[in-house]
Order: sequence, then structure tokens, then C-alpha cells
Amino acid sequence: MFQMGCLFFAFTSLVFADWVFEENKALTLSSERNLPILAVFLVEEGCCWSDQLKTELFQKPEFIKEISQEMVLWQVFLKQKKEIRDKYQVQECPLILLLDPKGREFARLNFIPLDHKLLKELVISLINDFSTICSFIDTDFDEEKWQIIYQKASRLSASCFKEKILEQGVKKEKGCFFHLEKYAQLLQEKGSRHPYVLKFKKKTLRKDKMHQLGARACLASIEFHDRNRKGKSVDKTIEPLLEYLHTSALIEAQYRWEIELLLGQFLWKKNRLEKAREYLLLAYKHAPNAFKLQLQEIYQLEEFDNQ
Repeated sequence: MFQMGCLFFAFTSLVFADWVFEENKALTLSSERNLPILAVFLVEEGCCWSDQLKTELFQKPEFIKEISQEMVLWQVFLKQKKEIRDKYQVQECPLILLLDPKGREFARLNFIPLDHKLLKELVISLINDFSTICSFIDTDFDEEKWQIIYQKASRLSASCFKEKILEQGVKKEKGCFFHLEKYAQLLQEKGSRHPYVLKFKKKTLRKDKMHQLGARACLASIEFHDRNRKGKSVDKTIEPLLEYLHTSALIEAQYRWEIELLLGQFLWKKNRLEKAREYLLLAYKHAPNAFKLQLQEIYQLEEFDNQ
């Protein structure tokens, strides 16, 4: 079992610090100050994105002054750092990794905003998520809170947190949130025809015997997205949604419009406009009043006003 323990990063005022360029120094400072490491991997020359980030962001005094108070700044130029590139699995640059004081990665940013305030907000939110998860992971199971923590863990690159939360959720939940998440994972890994996947799907459906949790609608949506991700034909991709409308729409009436909307949006993107409009109109008809105006404005569904 992965043992992490509780880790809290104290955002205290520190003496102004600049970039460090050696791994050992970054780890030492991180451990001494109990701060995370912002590791920036750049190409020294010949990369327009690296050059732009260096001049417009990482060399700006205001960026360094603000963010160095809350994390150790480690800059790595990869030309002569093959061992570092391999250790941290750096496939492309520029790249930002967030590391704990022991050098363990917990978040990875391939997209780096040039605005230093936006980058700071994004990084701080990931660090806060990590700290929250670390302090929460060994507490007693609370279904609602663990769902929130799971969503935070999904933002991190360290999959161990997400897997541990998912494992406990499947074991202990009364609802079906974690079962649905697990089913999506199994579907991607093993495929829809695998005996264990079929068995787990039945188990998930039994969690919603009263048809109040929308399990059937969620399963149909999960299977639709899985087929779309795997590049199935349009007709094959929408089969789970059509099957849901034919078999389960009446017993899960409150979720019917969401499946119709999903169908309409997908067919619209595939330029099957006539069929797409048919499902969008049905979604409008069955949607709660709070969503009708929004659907009408987006898709110009004025027909229902005249019926």
C-alpha cells in the first residue's frame, strides 16, 4: 500500500530567492523550508517556446519575487541533462513539474500560461489539492467528501492517490459514483466484452435499484465516450445512447434529456444535421425549465415555442 502520510506546505514569507540549477540544491532547500519544488524543464536554444517563456515569464522579477516565496524554483536545461530527463520522464519541453520535498512528482503542466498571475494561481491550486489529499487520504470514509477529494486527485499526475481513493470508494460507497468511475477505467483497459467488465457493470446497476442515481444514463455516456475515444464509426459510437433511449429512458425520465442532448451535439459535430436537430429538439422538450432557454439560444430551437 502506498504510504504518503500527511504533508503540509507552509506558505510563509521567505527571503527573496532566485532560480537554482542543480537537483540536489533544489531538494535540500525544499526539505529545509518544507516547500514544494517548481521544476521547469527548458531547451537551452533552438526552441521558440522555451525562449519565449524565459524572456516573458521566468526572467521577470515580479514572477520570481512572488512565486519564490511559496516554492523552490528549479530550472533545468535539458541539453546536457539526459539522466534528469529520464528520471522525471520528460518527453517534451517546455514542461513544469511540481515535486514534493523528496522529489516525487505530483503534478505535470504541459501548457504554461505566459501570464505570471495565472500560472501562480494554477500552481497554487494544484499544491493546495495535493496538500488536502495528503492530509485526507487516511481519514475515515465520508462518501461526499471522498468524491470531492477524488476529483482533486484526478488533476494530479500521481495516480496512486486516485487509485487508493477509487479502491476505497468502490468498497464503501452507498451510491454508485466510484463504481461508475471504476467501470470507465475497466472499459478502457479491458474492453466491453471482458467477463469481469460485464460483471462489474451488472454490479453497478444493482447499486441503483430505485433508478434515482442515473446509473443507466451514466453507463451509456461512459460507453459512448469510450467508443468515440477509440475511433469507432458514428453509428457504432452512438449505439449505447440509442439503446438507453429505447430501454431505460422511461425508468430514468429525469436523465433522458441529457442523453438526447449528447446525441444531438455529437451528430451535429459529425454534420448529420437533420438527425442532430431531432435529438436537440427532444432534449429541449424533456429538459428542466432552467435549461430550456439556454438550449434554445445555443441551437435556435424556436419550433417548440410555436407548438
